[in-house]
Amino acid sequence: CWRVQIVYTHCRTQLVEILRVNRSHSGVSRTVVFMNNHFKCCGDPGGSEDALRQQQADALVNWMRDARTPDEFINLPANTPMAVVGDLNIVGLPDPLNNLLSGNIVDNATYGADSPPDWDGTSLADLHPLHNGTGPADYTWRNDTSIYDPGRLDYVLYTDSVARVANHFVLNTVDMSAADLAATGMQTYDVTITSSNYDHLPLVADFRFIADGSPGDYNLDRVVDMQDYDLWRRTYRSSSNLDADGNGNNVIDAADYVLWRKMIGTGSGGVITHGQPVPELASYLLSIAVLAGIHLVGFRRVRERNDDASNGPRSTL
Repeated sequence: CWRVQIVYTHCRTQLVEILRVNRSHSGVSRTVVFMNNHFKCCGDPGGSEDALRQQQADALVNWMRDARTPDEFINLPANTPMAVVGDLNIVGLPDPLNNLLSGNIVDNATYGADSPPDWDGTSLADLHPLHNGTGPADYTWRNDTSIYDPGRLDYVLYTDSVARVANHFVLNTVDMSAADLAATGMQTYDVTITSSNYDHLPLVADFRFIADGSPGDYNLDRVVDMQDYDLWRRTYRSSSNLDADGNGNNVIDAADYVLWRKMIGTGSGGVITHGQPVPELASYLLSIAVLAGIHLVGFRRVRERNDDASNGPRSTL
């Protein structure tokens, strides 16, 4: 089970709940931090509301920098997954969102130096889910009686160096088929206030955490080893079981092997028994090709026998 602890209920200028979520499973403890936000609403592009949203983004970047820095006010274990979630109200300029993603602090005098928020020194990833996983719509707010167009106001931004995402979508029951509604026990207007007021649609994400931030650790046992290769081999070409999707492109492919091969035996937690051969990608792909060739030859021989039987005995001169 997961244990949820509210660490902070505000962050200077904004309403934000910072939740520390802990789980212990199979002897491995996992901590995840969610920053649940409600940024300033409304306003014109470049107006005072945009300035306040930027201040709120600055405060979050400041908090995440502190959390990643040892012996500061906030102390998190290294490579703890973090996610900024909630209603960011990006209705004016996109700058507050873009600066939050990249870690660019505008008010350095108050909030300190710029700081890319991910543990590997890069930007946060934007989940950007689509309606029911298929889209093309991505709005999370819509009011058919309003003068404003539907908009994407709600976000999930996360540290993708230590977390990857499998299934993710904006839940819109209005667009679900009768069969899907019946299968999930939902009703058409479950996610709306009225039939014309979508305020705000739920964002759903299936996070899979990378143990200790080690790419290539596909079975999440904190070691990059042959067991991770076996998992990659068993799920090769899969687009449903994405445990070995190291590069996050939603399919198990050769690039995921390359990532594993690069990390095994390195200082990032990978180990391999001395003298144990590391399987080569070309050998595995060749074995697939050989098996496919054997299957094709067998199919042709069966077809030829069937053709001979249907044509009857052949005369010879």
